[in-house]
Amino acid sequence: MVPQTFAAQDLSEAAVGGSIAINDGRFVDAFGRTLSLRGLNISGSSKLPTTPNGLSHLTDGFYEHRTVTFAGRPFPLDEAPLHFRRLQAWGLPLVRLLVTWESIGHSGPDPSADLDLEYIAYLRQLIQMMPQYGIKCFICAHQDVWSRFSGGSGAPGWTFEAAGLDIEAFPDTGAAYVHGQDEMRRANAPVNEKEPSGPFVWPSGYQKLAASTMATLFWAGDALAPKLQCRRRPVSTSAETEEETVSIKDYLQDAFVEAFGKLADELSDLESCLGFEPINEPHRGLINLHDFHGWNYNTDLHIGHYPTFAQALALGSGYAQTIRYYVKSWPFPTRVSHRSYLDPKGRSAWLPVDGDKPTNQQHGLGECVWKAHGVWSWDEKKKTAKILHRNYFDIDHRPGREGTKIEWYHDFYAPFLKKFCDRVSRKNERFMSFFEPIPNEFIPPWVPEKGGRTKQSYAVNTVLDVPRPQNLVYAPHFYDLNVLFSKYHAWMSVNVQGLSRGMFLPLALYFGASGLRKNYRKQLGNIAKHGSKSLGSHVPTIIGEIGIPFDVNGSRAFKTGQYDVQRDLMNALIAGMEDNHIGFTLWNYNPHNRVEYGDGWNMEDFSVINGDEPLEHDLIRQDYRNKPHEDDELYRGGRVLDVIIRPYAAKIAGRPLRSNWDERTLRYEFEWQSSGQPAAGIDERAYLTEVFIPAYHYAKHKLIITVSDGEWTHDEAQQTLRIRQTPSSTSSRHRLVVEIGDLQEHLAQRVALRRQANLPASILDSLPADVEVWAEGVDWSKVFGTVFFFFLAVAVALLAVILQKKGALGAVLSTWTPPRFFSKLSWKGSAQPPSPWGVESQSLSRCRRGDGGGVEQMRVAHELDVAHLEDHVQGQPLARILQHLHRPLLRVAQRRHEPLVREPGERAHVVRIPLAVHALLSSVLDVEDRLAHPLVLPLRGLALAVKVPHRLGEQLRDVRVLALEVVPNIMDAHNVALPALGGAVDAQQAHDVAVVGVEELARGGAVDAHLVDLGGVVADVLDVAEDVAQAVLREEVADVGAQAHVGDGVLARGPVLGREALEEDEALAVDEVLAEGGEDLAQLGEGEVFLRRFSYM
Repeated sequence: MVPQTFAAQDLSEAAVGGSIAINDGRFVDAFGRTLSLRGLNISGSSKLPTTPNGLSHLTDGFYEHRTVTFAGRPFPLDEAPLHFRRLQAWGLPLVRLLVTWESIGHSGPDPSADLDLEYIAYLRQLIQMMPQYGIKCFICAHQDVWSRFSGGSGAPGWTFEAAGLDIEAFPDTGAAYVHGQDEMRRANAPVNEKEPSGPFVWPSGYQKLAASTMATLFWAGDALAPKLQCRRRPVSTSAETEEETVSIKDYLQDAFVEAFGKLADELSDLESCLGFEPINEPHRGLINLHDFHGWNYNTDLHIGHYPTFAQALALGSGYAQTIRYYVKSWPFPTRVSHRSYLDPKGRSAWLPVDGDKPTNQQHGLGECVWKAHGVWSWDEKKKTAKILHRNYFDIDHRPGREGTKIEWYHDFYAPFLKKFCDRVSRKNERFMSFFEPIPNEFIPPWVPEKGGRTKQSYAVNTVLDVPRPQNLVYAPHFYDLNVLFSKYHAWMSVNVQGLSRGMFLPLALYFGASGLRKNYRKQLGNIAKHGSKSLGSHVPTIIGEIGIPFDVNGSRAFKTGQYDVQRDLMNALIAGMEDNHIGFTLWNYNPHNRVEYGDGWNMEDFSVINGDEPLEHDLIRQDYRNKPHEDDELYRGGRVLDVIIRPYAAKIAGRPLRSNWDERTLRYEFEWQSSGQPAAGIDERAYLTEVFIPAYHYAKHKLIITVSDGEWTHDEAQQTLRIRQTPSSTSSRHRLVVEIGDLQEHLAQRVALRRQANLPASILDSLPADVEVWAEGVDWSKVFGTVFFFFLAVAVALLAVILQKKGALGAVLSTWTPPRFFSKLSWKGSAQPPSPWGVESQSLSRCRRGDGGGVEQMRVAHELDVAHLEDHVQGQPLARILQHLHRPLLRVAQRRHEPLVREPGERAHVVRIPLAVHALLSSVLDVEDRLAHPLVLPLRGLALAVKVPHRLGEQLRDVRVLALEVVPNIMDAHNVALPALGGAVDAQQAHDVAVVGVEELARGGAVDAHLVDLGGVVADVLDVAEDVAQAVLREEVADVGAQAHVGDGVLARGPVLGREALEEDEALAVDEVLAEGGEDLAQLGEGEVFLRRFSYM
């Protein structure tokens, strides 16, 4: 009897031999093969009820939140077979199935009485159908901006009532942007061209009163709003028992967890359900609030009406406010356009107390919950909210814990994840626990059971120490925020992730399609790498959401059918994940997508399939490259399917090493490593690698298949190439290449298809077809990039020569006026902020007087071809670090040191370091005369210094910035000795001076000094990637005053910097000491110090 065969993309238990498991950071089947999981989010429409019609631009029945139904989301059961057949044909068998809390718990907070059993039954039937199509899914408890009623999706309407918020008052009080309601108000108001608005402002809702308050109460209502108590029946029993009083946190969180727990109980026996994701894109709310009078521009999207939290509190209580209005801009994402007067006319966002309401209709405290807790009061004279407790959201307020510092990841998120995952896996211990950090953040270290690395500089400075959930899967999201926000893409892309962590702008620019792929590869690689650092290499990573807005560039593709820009974006995203061997679920598959309103939620349009009928809409044209497949229902309406559907190794007898697919030539290459295994007792499928070869591309072509070793068979009906390796006790490397035999004919047909599509006129149309075929194969990104940087370099060089001849360059640098955001910074001891380029000339005697170092003698061993070290007058800290170094420079170098003459009892050394420095600046600036406080960096291999302007955020008032930049253009090498800055410093002046260690730090010697609030040290530099390594560092710190003190031996256990920080393709890290008490000092004593790279976009 011939054994049954299964398609490569079939994930049913029959195909993979049982349940999918996790092993050493991989998803594996029962035969030990690595599974490459990829699929789709289904669906964006699941955020919205079917009755009444919940499309976000509609308003009828919007507030009837207790009687809605989501039955039929994501699609009716009778339509499910077609959609599941599509997923199988496309090779995307993993589904991230979206289920909102509102969809199952809209009736009320009691999981034993209020759940929508009809919808739960629908979900069970839907998932029961999946195995016959080889599909697996995991359930995502989906939310955005808390709820539909605060401009997003997720939580039921009754949750606002429990907090005392009036959802119908949100538009009038600015407590939320609600698409349908706000656009209806705008339509009935006079046109205001100064205030462009629309659903694109929805992300700003996270900082508005409604969503930020609800998130805070959900995570930390017991700690931050202890007065807000709710009555309920105990969640643990369905029997009639006496009611109990609990905190708002327990009231909300227990209802949420138990609702999904009940759903999990119903799905626990279904083979296609892999597990649960506790919450989509979590947000910390007000916990660790940046500032009452300004949000963090670097992390919080400012767009549209954007009140500060103090203003939001006033507006929510009915008081008029004049607030800033932000519009899109360049190069920064947004700017203030004007100030806008908002007047709620006395209407409050808070419900009055109603004692007659039943238990499941709680109504808060009758006033602003934060006013009731003494956070603020109204200043009638100034007409502003007076903040009474500025650090209220940084500390615990529970009895017995008052004043204890809190941190969102450690104190609230990790315990919630454990609580949720334990509940949903109660009946199925094999369920996987998918989770993600706050979007665009890296997850901080989560200590494993056997201990692990906890020191890091890339995420929030905390350590998660609660027990981990079982079968943990890291499932972060990734979007190109530049494209997402601007809705535009041409020939250049930006590494937003790098910019948000201080990357020098020119180094964050990429050109053309190949540059786009490189950009995404790097960003996605950083996500996976830092996840592995924090969680361990045994935790697998899968990108839970990733995709593109199809309405970029003014939605022109919908009218022309030319989706080439979207094609480049999507191809680069998927290729970037393939390059990093990361699984994914694309956002999203929505058959209800229409050009008129997109996915139906806040006008987003991300669906890879569109449901419009072209014959009914003459102005709507489908993707021209999908035209040959439009008659096939499996592909009809698809967008950029020619890059979404692609070959890949779905089941690998070993580990993947490299893969590459050329969407133009259809050439596919794959390499993998098999581990040595004895042959006895192992199923032969353990040696079988199965590759998905999509009929969409290859059905009409003769294939040329080359395999380095083993036997292969191609099953066209199942779209599967099977490669059987010879069992061996030793590991070996294998290679596969798939090509088409009629390549030139295929390329000519591609050109003909484009020319027949009646696309907008292009320069290619005037070329012969053969020339266009050639032009398609040229990597124009390298050409344009080379030309761009050539002319940029010429322009800069000419400008420098002109200024130098006129003797003006030094004057320009010393008199340069910083941008106005520098005026926001409070500079101690200086009425005006010093020029970031100008440096006060200081003599050796001035240094002796103790302007920050107490150095008696300053010795320069050789000519210093370094530009200058800035002195912020009167002991202001030196500037922080922006380094641009090429690989050849980052070598471990020999150091020599000689003692300096210091004041009695103090120690210091001169550190001589071989450097390579461009001599241009030294010929323009008199460096030695400009040296201010000398600085010692205990480096192995580098120490170059020149100050550059450092972009400071709008609200950074109490920042101490220590910056240093390395001259990027290298010509020669020199030995430089920089004397020590340090010595005994008065603790009251700790915030004024940056004390850094010297040679002893790296080799275990003692340092006798007071630790100040910023100290920077750099240790071993072993190697860096081909790309320029860089880092711009900025930190907001509290004034630590006299807390900072380090005695002899505290730093003696060096080395100072973790060697893991300087890896290939990673920004050069410089550690920062943030001395706020014993915990940080103890960590410092372990030989590593922390660094936070603050973001700007």
